[in-house]
Amino acid sequence: MVKCTKIDSALKITLVETDDLDEENPYYLFEVECAEYHYYLAKDSNDQSDYRTKNWKNKFPMLQKEDLTDRELEIAKYLFQFLWDSSNGTNTGCDQDIYEDDGFTAEEMKAFIQKFGFDKMGVLEFGLEEENSVEIFWDYFSCFDLKSIDFFA
Repeated sequence: MVKCTKIDSALKITLVETDDLDEENPYYLFEVECAEYHYYLAKDSNDQSDYRTKNWKNKFPMLQKEDLTDRELEIAKYLFQFLWDSSNGTNTGCDQDIYEDDGFTAEEMKAFIQKFGFDKMGVLEFGLEEENSVEIFWDYFSCFDLKSIDFFA
């Protein structure tokens, strides 16, 4: 697990998505690439600093492929894609019947969330809206080193 603390001059920042469901506080999802890291980073409109001078450091530990078992990698990719394909804005819920139909159990989801502390980070919540559902927030995108894990393969 790594944490991006150094941002170099070869920084490439791309706006990937805007969530303006809350017109008073839109959120932005950026793709951030530097020499050592590649990750997504969510920012809200309360960050008023200039685009070129924003703090692009990722405050979340970024998991690498070797940090995950094969099954954990399947769960990570599943939740990543579930949120990526959602049109619900900066968070979405994956109900138990949905992920069970896709081959995952509630026990696996809960263990995955707890093992990596995603609930403490506030990026995944288990059973928040519905019993055994998984609530996925945009900051979940920031928890992975995309040079190590390709979520679109």
